[in-house]
Amino acid sequence: MAGRQGRRPPRAVRRIRSKAEYAAALARLEWLQSQPLGTPATEGLQALAEAILEYEERAAARRARNGVAKE
Repeated sequence: MAGRQGRRPPRAVRRIRSKAEYAAALARLEWLQSQPLGTPATEGLQALAEAILEYEERAAARRARNGVAKE
């Protein structure tokens, strides 16, 4: 395991619960997309994209329930 020394595990992706967390997740996703694929930096890319999509789906469902147009 000598090659893995100093390598950090990918950041855990939590459920996005607020507009501020959503904005931060979008900014991180944009940064990750600028990184070379297959590097340690991009290991959490898929999980982050899924968390963003889940938040967007929940937000759309809330808006539909409340009869509110997209913000």
